Amino acid sequence: MNRSDDVPATSGIYFVRLLGEELISVNDHDAKRREHCIMVNLLNCKFGQAKDLRRRMRDYERTFRGRAVFEVLCETTRSSELESDLKRHFALFRMRGKSGRQHEWLQGIAPKEALERAKIICIRFSTAGFPLLPRDSDLSDNNLGTPFPIVPRPSVTPENVVEMVDYLDTVGMPESILSEIHHFRKQRYADTRGYFSKTQTMRKDTNLNYACRLQIMVSGHKMGQSWNSLKAKALEAYPL
Repeated sequence: MNRSDDVPATSGIYFVRLLGEELISVNDHDAKRREHCIMVNLLNCKFGQAKDLRRRMRDYERTFRGRAVFEVLCETTRSSELESDLKRHFALFRMRGKSGRQHEWLQGIAPKEALERAKIICIRFSTAGFPLLPRDSDLSDNNLGTPFPIVPRPSVTPENVVEMVDYLDTVGMPESILSEIHHFRKQRYADTRGYFSKTQTMRKDTNLNYACRLQIMVSGHKMGQSWNSLKAKALEAYPL
């Protein structure tokens, strides 16, 4: 079990599980709110973001009086984005309070399994070292219904391309999709890695457009969209 002094006072994502079968309020330290909040025990667990992870751990120590096992999953300045990914992934397991609002506390999934899933999501997020594209709802042109307009090509490097294909390969995007968004219409992950690991600059527009299609695939996957719908959006935004 971590001591609070061992936890960094930085922004990031954390995971909490509890010890003991006795139910306890998630606001047990607050007598006025205690009885009106959800109750949890060793069958429950929680993910969350904090601007100061050390302070957040001390909050849990105060509330649960030694029953909370606190683990730092990721130190990042983009904790809000990463927490949104976790919320989407665990949507079916998130507990609801009396008001109907969903919490980050989970039920119906073993804490050990939830922890492993959360770690994988954090690893995938941290390997994509490039900015995400806006969400679909942010891409409409004055609400005129444009499904996915052409967006300015961002600055991208060959190294970024290798990072993106590594991500897409890791999360299981079929190579057939990779081929369909490549200008040669025939491409393997090894082909892309081999080419972009040997070049220092994005020399051709075709390569830059390919990189932008890859970025749409990565960003969309983080939002939970399907490969086929993302392929259509990528080809619409950056036609072959």
